[in-house]
Amino acid sequence: MDLAVANEQLSASAKAIEDRLEFESLLSEISSRFVNLPADQIDSEIESAQRRICELLDLDRSPLFQVPEREPGALLLTHLYQPPGSRHLLVGIMQRICTHGRRRSSWPGRRSLFRN
Repeated sequence: MDLAVANEQLSASAKAIEDRLEFESLLSEISSRFVNLPADQIDSEIESAQRRICELLDLDRSPLFQVPEREPGALLLTHLYQPPGSRHLLVGIMQRICTHGRRRSSWPGRRSLFRN
């Protein structure tokens, strides 16, 4: 094996390990922020975590959905991070992703319900 190739592979491996450590450190720090967090601060902390993860991974959006207990066939959009000034592309994307027969029933504020 050529020394230059070996050095390049070593650098790529070191970068991958560095990136993984940075991601795991971020997840650990985010997780620790939720311990003993007052209920009235949970939403803003979730949004902050979404932003930080998007920035680290160079993502432009982070939707968070819940399945409502009384409607197991539905998805409720509870949190959405996207850069300020971005277009709301998520509804159109979800309409294409949802299985046949599902539809969006509302978009009140930042919550939306997709159901059978």
